[in-house]
Amino acid sequence: IPEQFHILGDYSYFEAFSESELRNHPALCYVKRGIAFFNEDGFFSSSGYYKALFHEAIHLMQMQGFREQAQQGMKSEIEGYEEHENSNNFLVFITEAMVDRVLLEMSTKYGKEMSQMVEGEKQSKLYEQFGVGMLDEASFYFFHIEVLDSIVKRIAKVNGESEDDVWKRFKKSFFESKVDHLKEIENVFGDEAVAIIDAGFSLDPEVCPRVLKYFEIDDEQERERIAVDILKK
Repeated sequence: IPEQFHILGDYSYFEAFSESELRNHPALCYVKRGIAFFNEDGFFSSSGYYKALFHEAIHLMQMQGFREQAQQGMKSEIEGYEEHENSNNFLVFITEAMVDRVLLEMSTKYGKEMSQMVEGEKQSKLYEQFGVGMLDEASFYFFHIEVLDSIVKRIAKVNGESEDDVWKRFKKSFFESKVDHLKEIENVFGDEAVAIIDAGFSLDPEVCPRVLKYFEIDDEQERERIAVDILKK
């Protein structure tokens, strides 16, 4: 367990975050400070707990560049982007999608080793034999990943390149604490994309299918109709 991770029980966790509206979340990550807190009693399963450890570790890795820039008294690209009107939900949505998409990619390549790291040899053998392990735990950000995958697919089509090339470029920007990937989304879909993501941020079951369709379809006129429908709410 990294030293930046603080594992607490129910009582200590709620006592520490009694004033926070996020106290009911089993994990809280303060990426700009480089620390994370976990309520080990707040998860429905041990696999969910272990998945959260990796999820927050990726967050901290992604923001390493930000913290280094801050220590040098420099203003990061992320800080500048956060100052744009209505961009914060867009930034958070895409960031969470990126983190869990990277985690999914890691689990596909290194699932056995990752499972062994946290659950021991027995769980590693289980993963090997039956294809099950801690990373089969459902992602809370499944919808976010669907939207991100649709965005990557669309950008690849518009640019005439492979989805893998777009994804590699997104990851490079992401782990360098830059916002090139966010700007690329805006360049392809327009400023409207920020507002559309903002509308889907609440995960309203009536809005989410339309948000996903907005990023999936090729028909520009239909996309505009969907945008008008979403944003008039």
